[in-house]
Amino acid sequence: MQATAFIIGPEDGSGLGIMDLCLEIGFRAIVRFSKIEEAEQQVKRTPICYFLFNADAASDQIIGISKAIRFSRNRQVRFAPMVCFAENPNQKLVALCIQAGFDDIFAPPFSAKRAEERLNALLERRLMFFETPDYFGPDRRNRMDMKKRNHTDRGKGGDHRRIEITRNVDSGINILHDHFYRNGVRQTSERSTRLMNSARSTQIAV
Repeated sequence: MQATAFIIGPEDGSGLGIMDLCLEIGFRAIVRFSKIEEAEQQVKRTPICYFLFNADAASDQIIGISKAIRFSRNRQVRFAPMVCFAENPNQKLVALCIQAGFDDIFAPPFSAKRAEERLNALLERRLMFFETPDYFGPDRRNRMDMKKRNHTDRGKGGDHRRIEITRNVDSGINILHDHFYRNGVRQTSERSTRLMNSARSTQIAV
């Protein structure tokens, strides 16, 4: 696979299993994540970088690193696929991953073939990302019980951006559409730009 895998979390136990999967899949590069700046340099070599989290990592580590990714100023990193590998994906972990902007959660049985199919499914198709005052990531409106909760990411009653993208191993992240909505109404270009700049001034900091 012409992409890089950044592995986050403990190196032993299930961490070794993730490493073995990556080796079997045949990533162009496999790197133990240490800091976001390395990823921002790596996307110059491989435009698509997967961030593969070991669910055994501390919650604070998962939250901190995922936030650094999703609010990176580098587009190739910010929209990169994030996946969590979990032996026991309980409701607390699932909720954490959704709130952090993960693309997917992989549960056993783990196999290189199945993992590669799931990872490939995150490429070469249209994906909708949402940005609200407290969230940036894939559309999560149909996940868990989000429909029952009054979140601005539902697309109603709050300021938010809808950004449609595709991911390609050669060109990386391609933005197809980027629109700002206020009270569920798409804003005109001039007004949209002004409102987005105002909203984003409080959202970009990591």
